[in-house]
Amino acid sequence: MTSSGDPARTPSRGPAAGVLDRIARAWRGASPAAQEELASGAQEPRLLAYAMGGCFALWLAQTPVQVLTRLRAEAAAGVGPEDASDISMLVTANLVSMLFFTPLMLYGVAAQARMVLEAIGGAGGWFATRHMIFWSLIDAAPALLLGGLVSFGLDLSGVGRWSGLPLVLANVVWLRFWAEGLAAAHGFRSGLIIFAVMAGLAAALTLAAPGVMATP
Repeated sequence: MTSSGDPARTPSRGPAAGVLDRIARAWRGASPAAQEELASGAQEPRLLAYAMGGCFALWLAQTPVQVLTRLRAEAAAGVGPEDASDISMLVTANLVSMLFFTPLMLYGVAAQARMVLEAIGGAGGWFATRHMIFWSLIDAAPALLLGGLVSFGLDLSGVGRWSGLPLVLANVVWLRFWAEGLAAAHGFRSGLIIFAVMAGLAAALTLAAPGVMATP
């Protein structure tokens, strides 16, 4: 299994296929698509574009639900429409955070993931690790956008606390691409163990959040 720890040692296969075509291939087979992406000769600018593009998809997926939640909270508090500028500030602040701060956070996550995987026998470098983490976000973008749209529709119809389930499932899809990509980058035969560990950590953090287990 091929791994890539340094962009200078990554073989090039000529011009990369279109992003949409490569996303479709990832949905047909996450592990082979990750191997192809690792061997595509990507450099840091492309990785940064992946990170920002994926974070923009996250912003599109989450913002409608956040705006609806904010509007309902303001209506319950008796806030009038004259304070609608607060909504635009919320949307703008979230966009700035997603496009500038979240990619920086992903760089840090990639560095930590590389150290953990190296400790258990992973052979990939930091470049390959962040390549796969950023690329997994692009692969999962269709699921994230669909999950955000469905969650918004359910929330709008008054389903309640279960309206966030589609976005949760979309994040599970993201974890799957993330795990398969890291397995390919670090020479592991399967991403199942990585997926199980990450899913367990995500579930623990979710359940530990204030109010998650509270009854309505």
